[in-house]
Amino acid sequence: MSRGEDCYGFEVFCKDFRSVKFASRQENHSRRKLYECLQMYSFPVSNKLTLFAFESSERFSFDGWSIYEPEKEYARMGIPNDTWRLTKINSHYDFADTYPAILCVPASADDEDLKKVASFRSKNRIPVRLVFLVYCRALYVRTFILNMKLV
Repeated sequence: MSRGEDCYGFEVFCKDFRSVKFASRQENHSRRKLYECLQMYSFPVSNKLTLFAFESSERFSFDGWSIYEPEKEYARMGIPNDTWRLTKINSHYDFADTYPAILCVPASADDEDLKKVASFRSKNRIPVRLVFLVYCRALYVRTFILNMKLV
């Protein structure tokens, strides 16, 4: 690889078909050192290096499973409002085990309506609100219609 008269380097072809190009100035004489580092860290076991995944022992002061708070996320999106409400019908995951504990549903539908609708849906998967993109006014609703039972 050539980057002009005063630069040179090499290109690495990755197994995911990406390529990375390294260039350095000739006066630095750093190409050999860079090549050796790449060679060494590309084959850590052969070079008796410990892998970062096994070496890292960082401890976190918080429980990562408790970071997401659905009520706060929905409040950030302006919910509940006149159109949408939150329901805890699935708080123990016994209503629809593939859905979260707190659902955002149309305000006009009470929990009894949701139970009735769910009986006609695969795995009780009722339409629920996922996200509303303000910048393009697009509403994404999650629902699955396949294998629906009709009366």
